[in-house]
Amino acid sequence: MTLVEDNYHRESLLLYVDCEYDGAVSDFRVLNVDNSDEELVTVIQECTINETKYTFTYHFDPIANEIIECKYEITND
Repeated sequence: MTLVEDNYHRESLLLYVDCEYDGAVSDFRVLNVDNSDEELVTVIQECTINETKYTFTYHFDPIANEIIECKYEITND
């Protein structure tokens, strides 16, 4: 799965935290991918935005190529 390499996907994910995919964003890493659901992929991914680390947990629909539901937390407050 190439979620981490897809700029469209990264831009879509960052909309949840009202950020743009620019030079302030770094260290995109996929921590876990769960393909057990037949329709949606559950992903845990993190990135750093202006030295703040965000961990995203979301459902991704690979057929529609879109994030269905996303929750995030700041993990280095």
